[in-house]
Amino acid sequence: MSRIAPVISISHGGGPMPILGDPSQAKLTHSMKTRVPKILKLGTPEQPKAIILVTAHWSTDEVTISSGEKPELYYDYYGFPDEAYTLRYDAPGSPEIAELVRRQLEEAGIPAKKDNTRGPQTTLSPP
Repeated sequence: MSRIAPVISISHGGGPMPILGDPSQAKLTHSMKTRVPKILKLGTPEQPKAIILVTAHWSTDEVTISSGEKPELYYDYYGFPDEAYTLRYDAPGSPEIAELVRRQLEEAGIPAKKDNTRGPQTTLSPP
């Protein structure tokens, strides 16, 4: 029997500032540390096997799914403290889940492609 997975919409706040411990982001950080694990039932047998992140930070002509086993972190911002550009997050990717998402989108009539090579981006220049 399949079950419906939870959907969470999270504003990441002031770019990397929540992860850097900025006091202005304390409420957001607290919520992400307490509410999100409860919603996802982390640490229980019901926790998700995968988390699918949908982002507008990757502009392409068609829906593109990151399908690499070790996706790189993009620094698509500027004007933050130097330590913001040294953050690392060794999140595993899943080519299998990426293919499942691609197939589901295609079956719904939404053309999609996979990309397993999207590498790190340097910081953007101010507008």
